[in-house]
Amino acid sequence: MDSTGQFQTNSKAIVTSSYAIPLHVAKTKKKHNIAETLIKPCLVECAGILLGEGAKSKVKQVSLSSDTVKSRIADMAFAVKSQPNENIKASPVFGKQLDESVGSENFSQFVFVWYIHHKTIEEDFPFMPSIGNNHKG
Repeated sequence: MDSTGQFQTNSKAIVTSSYAIPLHVAKTKKKHNIAETLIKPCLVECAGILLGEGAKSKVKQVSLSSDTVKSRIADMAFAVKSQPNENIKASPVFGKQLDESVGSENFSQFVFVWYIHHKTIEEDFPFMPSIGNNHKG
């Protein structure tokens, strides 16, 4: 790293960009290896043509292996799932309701939670536990 923090800035940008493509891969429900086998080579070629060899070498540093894409998608999913719980914990008050309706696929209970977040009342379904096959209607 130089005195201006250039290495740290470049590393942060590379890691941040390594989340952008897996997000799109997840949204399109494509196989994870598409990022490494199709998208990255296209990005490298376009960067070289449009921005020169310096940009091309930076794009090559972005890790888009199947394992990395899988890990990034899991990280983003965890962040999305844990956000409501963090907001509920931070709320000064909250309310909850258990709905015991039985639906298909054995999901028999829905938990609704209301909480305050940024001075507004939010509603969420933090989880839907299954009570198994022995429920009686």
